[in-house]
Amino acid sequence: SWNGGGSPTAMCGLALLCYMAHGETPASKEFGPTVEKAIRYLMYAQEPSGRFKNSGPHVVYGHAIATYALAESYGMTQMVLLKDPMEKAVKVIVDGQQAGGAFDYNYNKEGRKDMSVTAWQVQALKAAKMAGSETKGLQEALYKCVDGVKSFSGQGGGFGYYGQGKSPTLAGAGVLCPEFLERADDAAVTATLQATQNVS
Repeated sequence: SWNGGGSPTAMCGLALLCYMAHGETPASKEFGPTVEKAIRYLMYAQEPSGRFKNSGPHVVYGHAIATYALAESYGMTQMVLLKDPMEKAVKVIVDGQQAGGAFDYNYNKEGRKDMSVTAWQVQALKAAKMAGSETKGLQEALYKCVDGVKSFSGQGGGFGYYGQGKSPTLAGAGVLCPEFLERADDAAVTATLQATQNVS
């Protein structure tokens, strides 16, 4: 694993995603052993419930990042031993989605919702879908994510942190998620891009 940020699981997932974005797999000559050890750590860190140990104080960030990394690992290698861990991790996210499509700390189903949390879940679910996940309810969860992300969009562009608004730090996530969900032409995306251009 890698240290930092209070979650070795999340840091391991992020580092692994970087290696894979560079095209590295366990079979790579130079970085293969590092990639393999990172994958093994994530498998070791997964509990029988599908959740990951050492995922940080709110669970959702570390869990989504680890799920994202496992999904990318399975998608790139098709290693059979990764499929079940990926599916169990995806099920945790699907089961933790709120009725409106968003997500919150600790996968709380009601009350507060969080755009930054939701964005990481979208990335993990999309990666799992692309990797061939067969988790029940995955496609429906992705459809609901469209409404979940849009619920944070404000008038005139922008995305809020807890609800509708214009948090500058979440504009990128707010635009990226609809693109992942094949809604790049959504009015909220267009307005946010225009507002961002006006600011710069």
